[in-house]
Amino acid sequence: MAGITSHYGLNHFVISYKTELDDAGPFASLGGEQCRANQLWDFFRDRLNNGNEPFYFYLPSEQLEIDEDGEETTGRYLVRLENPNDVLNREYFMHRVFSYAGIGLVEVRE
Repeated sequence: MAGITSHYGLNHFVISYKTELDDAGPFASLGGEQCRANQLWDFFRDRLNNGNEPFYFYLPSEQLEIDEDGEETTGRYLVRLENPNDVLNREYFMHRVFSYAGIGLVEVRE
């Protein structure tokens, strides 16, 4: 498993979810903020339970299309949580991801 980048060095990303997007848009049909919160927590908890397992992150400014088959490499980065000990608790994780502080990701090169 490897990410594709076009420069040298490691990238750092911050992800957050703005709740004002709940009223309309692509996530409106998922059942609201609580459903998305549970999905995010389940995903990150599974990564943490597997030794902060790396995963692919697509940078929206580089790749706007959703890549359901995992074959598109443009804007794809292999990342893991930057500070896994900071997000071991669901409440703290939710506070971070649903605020402007966000959750830090760091690129992984294997």
